[in-house]
Amino acid sequence: MAEAQNPARELGGYVNPTALRPAESGTHAGVTAKGHAIYAIDFDLAVVVATEGEIGAGAKLQVASIINIGGSGRSTDKHQTTSRVKFAVHVTMPVDTDSTEERTARETAMNASKRQRNANIAAANLRQDWRG
Repeated sequence: MAEAQNPARELGGYVNPTALRPAESGTHAGVTAKGHAIYAIDFDLAVVVATEGEIGAGAKLQVASIINIGGSGRSTDKHQTTSRVKFAVHVTMPVDTDSTEERTARETAMNASKRQRNANIAAANLRQDWRG
């Protein structure tokens, strides 16, 4: 995983990031300090080791258009072992910086609009109080 961390970071993502808090929904595993969702990529690998070898020679019976009885034959001995490995890698995906900048600009404009509206309401309330 360490080898994957720098390339992912250069692209704006993270491999095995530190979680600020656990996820509030089942769609991701947690949230980073920057608010990025942490996703778990589950791996379920089957490792198969197969061996095959010849064993003994002996008689065989072959049935075809001509019958052969006797002779030498070959047989194979096959063994197979399967092991399963399950693990998860936590990652954050790169965030589109353009969308982040657009969101920040939108939020800044909305906050400025709210501040102006609150200032107008406060001024109207002062005028109302002054008039009595």
